[in-house]
Amino acid sequence: MLPKSSTHDIFQNLLAKYVISKDNDNRFYLGSYLMYWAGKYEQQQGVIQLSD
Repeated sequence: MLPKSSTHDIFQNLLAKYVISKDNDNRFYLGSYLMYWAGKYEQQQGVIQLSD
């Protein structure tokens, strides 16, 4: 189990990078930046598959 301070720091960093978002009720959910990462990963996978 992580200490509360470490968990807070992790969440603050994820919020700053838009990996997660927080609504008005203080609930966390996945942020839009994950879709950007997913697209970049998919592009990279396509290049790898073409080289096989």
